[in-house]
Amino acid sequence: MREKFGLNEFRNGQKEIIESAIAGKDVIGILPTGGGKSLCFQYMAVHTGRIVLVISPLIALMKDQVDGIRHILPAGYLSSTQTVEESRAVLDELCANESGNLLFVSPEKLSTHLFRQFIKKLDIGLIVVDEAHCVSQWGHDFRPDYANIHSIRQVLPVAPIMALTASATPIVVNDMIKKLGMRDPDRHIHGFYRGNLYYECVVCTNDAEKWKMIQGCVRLVNTGRIIIYCGTRKDAQEICSRLPCSEFYHAGLSPEERTRVQESFSSNHVRILVATNAFGMGINIPDIRLVIHYRMPSSIDALYQEMGRAGRDGRPAQCIMLYSSRDKGLHSHFIHRGPEKDHSLEKRMAWFKLNAIIEYAEETKRCRHSIILQYYRDTHQIQRCNHCDICSPTGSLQSNIAPLKVQSTSTANPLVQNLRKWRTETSRRLQKPPYMIITDKTIHDIVQKKPSSIESLHSVHGLGPHKIRLFGQDILTIISAT
Repeated sequence: MREKFGLNEFRNGQKEIIESAIAGKDVIGILPTGGGKSLCFQYMAVHTGRIVLVISPLIALMKDQVDGIRHILPAGYLSSTQTVEESRAVLDELCANESGNLLFVSPEKLSTHLFRQFIKKLDIGLIVVDEAHCVSQWGHDFRPDYANIHSIRQVLPVAPIMALTASATPIVVNDMIKKLGMRDPDRHIHGFYRGNLYYECVVCTNDAEKWKMIQGCVRLVNTGRIIIYCGTRKDAQEICSRLPCSEFYHAGLSPEERTRVQESFSSNHVRILVATNAFGMGINIPDIRLVIHYRMPSSIDALYQEMGRAGRDGRPAQCIMLYSSRDKGLHSHFIHRGPEKDHSLEKRMAWFKLNAIIEYAEETKRCRHSIILQYYRDTHQIQRCNHCDICSPTGSLQSNIAPLKVQSTSTANPLVQNLRKWRTETSRRLQKPPYMIITDKTIHDIVQKKPSSIESLHSVHGLGPHKIRLFGQDILTIISAT
């Protein structure tokens, strides 16, 4: 762990998921957003020295994960958008490495006859289905191209399957097992509770009130990055046009433009992103301090997944949903107009999900974290959290548009400022996002411990041997000069 990943211990649930896979068992792992799902299969590649095949729903997600792990172990991705030459280069590199590799592949690529014939020749020790809730029609992000993943068992009958997600109700979990053809899988469900996130819902009478709330929140949350989720492309573009230093992102943009916007946001060149639900799955940006929902999503599943992009560094972050009766009416209209019959299971499930999020939005007495834990039937149930607008109104953005609480290490600290300045310069020089140099959590640990030698850097969170070799002397120079 320390040598390869720069970590002293596993997070909650990671060890159990890995142990099931090492034992050759199919395994379902549900960890909260930011809980470290990717480490489970990264560790398996290192531990077994074999190829780990990762099926992932988005090209942007595959690219982000490959870029983030290549300094530790060989990794590449294949998608249907690549040329024959690009695919061949990835496969040649894969075959040239004798130790553990990660091969990410899109569901479309997985289903091609040529690819299936090729992987029969590879030493694949584990099949990973990332964002596995996409396989279920009862999940909030069902993707038809995931429906054929189960047939991979005909090609690789021995390799165990690891299915990972951050949000799945018991119904979705059972559907995942069936659709993926899993064999008596171990289930490791380790919580939907995000103790560093403050949940809030503000009832607005119209869009003008929503816009005022957005202005106030953005003005006062002056550290980290911000995502504003909108229900339509039109809303995203309109709000972006009124917010300085922002970009918009939705599925109507060209692939090149989506990549440009995502990289600008990931590298912190753009602080505010206004997006539809096309953005965010699997994106690992640590310092998102605020997530705003301009309109109520269609389900708690979608809300939870999108709120989960905040605070992935473990520090406090705020999640606020702006709700009006018009939101409820629009979702009801869409369900009524849907192609399913009125008493079909699909339509009944849509009404169940809508009623659950309306209950969340209109609640005035019950803890918001508690509502979400009950929705997912989490074994960890609470009555009061002290970090939602019901349990602790003084922390509410609405009540006083208060700036977010931060840890005791102030961003005004000169050492914090100097480390961040160096990180920004280094990320530009290496053309990598700043969080891939060192994270904010690492910076704050450096400030707390003030290491004075290369040896003492090994005690800092997130600094493994590789990063210490690359950046250790720079960090020590900054500490001594500040």
